[in-house]
Amino acid sequence: MIKTRKAILFLCVALSGTLLFAQTKTKIDPEKEKKVIDLVNRGIAYINKNGIEQAVKAFQDPKGGFIEGEFYIFLYDFEGNALVVGSNTSLIGKNLMNISSTDRNGNKVYQVKELINIAKTKGEGWFEWAWQNPETKKFGPKRGYAKRIDVQGKSYMIGSGYYVGDEE
Repeated sequence: MIKTRKAILFLCVALSGTLLFAQTKTKIDPEKEKKVIDLVNRGIAYINKNGIEQAVKAFQDPKGGFIEGEFYIFLYDFEGNALVVGSNTSLIGKNLMNISSTDRNGNKVYQVKELINIAKTKGEGWFEWAWQNPETKKFGPKRGYAKRIDVQGKSYMIGSGYYVGDEE
């Protein structure tokens, strides 16, 4: 019950913070993008070597080597069920396919649905949405990378991202 309340509170706060995101422009950081891609590829290698169950444990463990400040792994099945969202265990097992925030123009976007769609149709790619930074607790634009991985006949979207600054 407490985990459900925490998850609902987190989602409400996430939705209320999305309005701040709509009025800014993204400053893309090539070094952060490389770090994100490297983290996702390390995650895929870990899954291939150790399996999904072990990977889920490692991905959500702050000492597991896959959480580095604002950088963390997120992993969903193609139905939108969260297996890992960094160390935020309150979201594990929840279907987040219809969670929404806003894009750069203030339009509603469904970030999990979009990231899964990128993984399904393109194999990999980038997407932006508003999300709470686990370090600063502030909401703002997040640029995320999603990639498809198939394990034992089941498809998943694995990704990571970074919080972008505003252009001056």
